Amino acid sequence: MLNQIRGKINLDKFKEYCLVLGYFISLFITTCFFFDTHQFKMVGTIQQLPIGLTFFPITFGISNIVQYKYGRVAANSLVFAGFIFDTLLVFGGVFLAWVGDRADYWTVFKDLPHIMMATWFFMGIGSVFNILLYNYLSKKEPKNIVIMLLRFFIAITATEILTSAMSMPLMFYKHGLSGSILLAIAIIVTYKVLANIIITSTYGIFVKK
Repeated sequence: MLNQIRGKINLDKFKEYCLVLGYFISLFITTCFFFDTHQFKMVGTIQQLPIGLTFFPITFGISNIVQYKYGRVAANSLVFAGFIFDTLLVFGGVFLAWVGDRADYWTVFKDLPHIMMATWFFMGIGSVFNILLYNYLSKKEPKNIVIMLLRFFIAITATEILTSAMSMPLMFYKHGLSGSILLAIAIIVTYKVLANIIITSTYGIFVKK
């Protein structure tokens, strides 16, 4: 379909805008649902799956794609701009909920500033770590696409492990949860490894094209 209207849009710019919007959307969703959990039973105990953290692989994956295509400065700029617009959206929602007459809106938005600060902290550390690690891994030109995708996968997976190890204890503390934090981290890391395999494979398909 896009090829049929190629004369009306710039496909390269369209792809760039999709990357930027995808990053902003995944970051904002992570902020809104950072401490929300889904409970399920595993190995005889109740485990917690942090809903917001499930979107972290997308944010780190997109920033690495931007870094690979446009450079480290562009990736840093995307992360910084994402944090700014995430903050504006959160505080805009808080303000409108405060001045409005819908108590249910205020119930939802009143905790977002605290959640956003936690997102800033963990996402900030994770983004810096991810960009530096991917930049280090990408110093040498890859011999083939497999090496390039392996570097991509290692960077986002290592970042996810770091982010989960930092944020899960805080989630347990905030919700007063019981159970093994290490097991919860292992579960979320396993999910993220699988998600990163899908993201890396999808990226590889587009690169080959």
